[in-house]
Amino acid sequence: MPIRERIVPLLLLLSILPYSLGCERKREPPPSGSSSLPNVVFIGDSISRGYYPYVEASLKDIATPHRPPGNHSATWEGLAHLDEWLEGPSWDVVHFNFGLHDIHRSSLEQYEQNLERIVKRLQQTGAKLVFATSTPVLEGTPRFDGRSSEPYNQVALRVMSRAGGVEINDLHALAVAHPEYQRPRDLHFTDEGYAALGEQVAQSIRKTLEVDRAPQGEPRNPPPR
Repeated sequence: MPIRERIVPLLLLLSILPYSLGCERKREPPPSGSSSLPNVVFIGDSISRGYYPYVEASLKDIATPHRPPGNHSATWEGLAHLDEWLEGPSWDVVHFNFGLHDIHRSSLEQYEQNLERIVKRLQQTGAKLVFATSTPVLEGTPRFDGRSSEPYNQVALRVMSRAGGVEINDLHALAVAHPEYQRPRDLHFTDEGYAALGEQVAQSIRKTLEVDRAPQGEPRNPPPR
C-alpha cells in the first residue's frame, strides 16, 4: 500500500481521538446520594447554573444537592436527556425550570406539550416537584428580539396547575422586584442577583422539606462571597 494511503487514515484517527477523549471526560458518574440527608436535584439553564453554588452552600447541612453539568436549555433537551439527568439516588425533591431557551425555539403550544411530558416523567420519580418561573428578558437582549418570558410563564403555571402537587418558586417576581440584580440588556444576573436567587431557591427547598433555618434566624451556610 502506498505510504500516502496509510498516512491519511492515521491522520484522520488522530484528529478524531482528542475529540472523543474530551467528550468522555465531560461525562460524570451519577451522584451516589446520601443515606441520611434528602437528595435534591436541580434542572435548569444558565440561570440555574449561576445561582446553584449559593444553593449548594446554603443547603449542604440539610440536604444533598446535585445539579447535572451543563446548560439544560429548552424543553427539547429536557425530553432528550431527562433520564440521564435523573440518574443517581432516589430523589426527594426535583427543582426545575424550562422556558428562556424555549422563547426562541418553541411556540407556546410546543412548549406546553413538551412541559406536560416533562412533568409526567418527573412525577414518576415520586419526588416532590418545585417549578421555578423563568426570569425576565430585558429589553435589548441579543437574539430575543423583544420577546418576553411572561407568556411562557403563564403557560407553565397552567401546566403545573393541571398536573397538581407542583410547588411554584416565583423567581420571575423576585427579579422584577429587584431590577438592580440583573445585567442591562441581558437575561443574566450580577453576583448579588445570583446570591438572592440562590437564597430564594434554598428557601423553597427548605419549605418543601419542612426544614427551618438555624436558630435565631441565622443561615446555616451563608452564600459564598
